[in-house]
Amino acid sequence: MKSLKVMAFIICFINLTSLSVKATDEQVSLVISKGSILIERKAHYTTSSKDEGINQKTPLLFSKPTILKVSELDASYQIELLKSQGYRVARDYPISPEGQPDYSWRGTYNIKGLSALAESGSYTPNDPSYSEQNHLHPNNETNLTGSDFVGAWALGEPSSRARVGIIDGGFLTKGYFSDMRMPVAEKSFIHERLGESGWNREEDMSCEIGHGAAVYGVIGAITNNNEGIAGAANVDMVMAQSQLCSLGSFYILSKSIYWLAGIDYFGIEGLEDSVDVINISLGGELECPYYLQDAIDVARSKGIAIITSAGNARNDIVNMAPSNCQGVISVSGINDYSGDLNISSSYGKGVSISTKGAFIPSFNKVADDYIGNWSGTSFSAPIVTGAYGLAKSHAPSLSGRTLRQLSESTAKALVGPECEMNGCGSGLLDAKSFVEAAIEVENNGFGFVAPALKSATPCDESLYLTATGLLERLCSSYEFSITPYFDNGKTTFRIMSAPMLEEITELNTTILAVTSETNFILTDVDTRENQYFFQLCNENEECEENQIYHLNVDIFEPPSYCE
Repeated sequence: MKSLKVMAFIICFINLTSLSVKATDEQVSLVISKGSILIERKAHYTTSSKDEGINQKTPLLFSKPTILKVSELDASYQIELLKSQGYRVARDYPISPEGQPDYSWRGTYNIKGLSALAESGSYTPNDPSYSEQNHLHPNNETNLTGSDFVGAWALGEPSSRARVGIIDGGFLTKGYFSDMRMPVAEKSFIHERLGESGWNREEDMSCEIGHGAAVYGVIGAITNNNEGIAGAANVDMVMAQSQLCSLGSFYILSKSIYWLAGIDYFGIEGLEDSVDVINISLGGELECPYYLQDAIDVARSKGIAIITSAGNARNDIVNMAPSNCQGVISVSGINDYSGDLNISSSYGKGVSISTKGAFIPSFNKVADDYIGNWSGTSFSAPIVTGAYGLAKSHAPSLSGRTLRQLSESTAKALVGPECEMNGCGSGLLDAKSFVEAAIEVENNGFGFVAPALKSATPCDESLYLTATGLLERLCSSYEFSITPYFDNGKTTFRIMSAPMLEEITELNTTILAVTSETNFILTDVDTRENQYFFQLCNENEECEENQIYHLNVDIFEPPSYCE
């Protein structure tokens, strides 16, 4: 029976290919696959109080995609035909950078409020162009796009070193920029150079503007070396080449994600140590292709945060991939003069957060000192990626999902008319507050459960003893407290329990309450027999089914009258 199915597919493949030969117009690529999606979404949860997320024992079920070349004239017909036969199918579209060099004088925006550096307790790096990197400085009335990285740096040396992956093109040649921190791994995913070095060859230099190197520099420039610019974070960098002289595609992008996530993907061995954060400053105007969403789902299941540029088409990101893919952190750009949405930036309800959107200094191959301004959300995204790298370095156990909650809850509100009307996400990135929140959650967890009688006064205790019929319920009443960083005014919390020391599954989980409060009291709680945790839900009580957050149990000796 299986052989008949295989034969049917081969016949279908031959017929579809022969159809395309009849047409004379340009060919396009279809990415087709059949079977289950890449992750089996079972309701398995981690049992760790810190490393929250999908249980890593959950299997990854691959459905190998096949590239089918068809003519443009036949594409629509063949897509519908393949779908009718049960195949998942989507076109492989070209992908383009979301930013360009700005050749105006890069000192257009000068920071006037550098005295705030002393207030933050941070040092002043000696990189010559540091004073022009507005986004690194504190936010104030003279620096409307400041995200206060200097404040984040002042929080101390991180306990670990995050790994940040860059998917882009135009990395020029190795050593071209002496101020560029070298990657710990790099690889090309361009079809003609699959598996080769991610650095450009000498013959590529004339056609590459160095977009990838500039994106890389915002995060990975060497700081305080008396040269060039200051990088946002001291992290390990990984480089995935997805473009070559402006030629790249969404399918190549998806393959790059698998590699960075440490997934062996049909002939390409995944990174031994997967990255923690992925930056994608590329895009196109189309629906999110299924094969790209599959790759994103796999990476997110491993706790990886995926940060994308919103786009520069001045449109809603619902029409822009990969920003419209589920689960990505989309970044819009903000104007230095108004503190409002930048004139070219895309926007919408799907935007997560915003930051500086124009005149961002980074590596530039044609500038006299190799540093020039770049504009576009291509360079907004790596500012946010740098902050995520810092937060992950300080809080290595937190997943990308949790980091997103913290970055959004600590963002500064943007009240300009364009942001109010079109949507700039949760607001302007505040790197210091974001990293502070990550450190607090790393150290103290997502919340706690403590006896409601813990703070009872002697007067209260004497009153409890006379509360006939109520004392037992009072003794089993517990205060639940959830970190306020998860409260954005729209989130509800599904409070749940499961037997202690058992692996948490859908079958042994009990829903205790659904609430929008971060502090509340529940009765009939037994912390000796059960573990307690919660899920995040939206205002319609639609919850992230495969994501739980454990609550710490406060050890407390019960009063004698409760024994």
